[in-house]
Amino acid sequence: MTKPDFEKAACKGADTNIFFPDLVDGVGKKNKEKECRAFCANCPIQLECLVYACENEEFWGVWGGVSEAIRRKLAKSKEYDLWVARECVICGGKFMPTMTKAVCCSWECSTKNNTIKSSINRKKAKERIKNG
Repeated sequence: MTKPDFEKAACKGADTNIFFPDLVDGVGKKNKEKECRAFCANCPIQLECLVYACENEEFWGVWGGVSEAIRRKLAKSKEYDLWVARECVICGGKFMPTMTKAVCCSWECSTKNNTIKSSINRKKAKERIKNG
């Protein structure tokens, strides 16, 4: 793959050090990755950046909104489309998934989504009981 046009990147002009956290693990690294994913969720070249990083074995830091560990797996599987920016089913905000089946941007939205699903399931169960 050719190098993406980083001139179009949402992170252009940002301090690129945030994409390469110094901390090896812990809350500091997770907070830095969350900050990076916010840039990437709204980036017009997010997927191109991710593919480029995987195909060129750029396994340090955050590229295309995806962590090092996930990019190592993607370099083998090539399932890049599972890691594109998504729209939250609750608030509509764009976010980078941290899991392949993620549909919510935050814990708060996820809680609301689970409450809605539980309410729908309760209604369906009541209907089944009522209708025999």
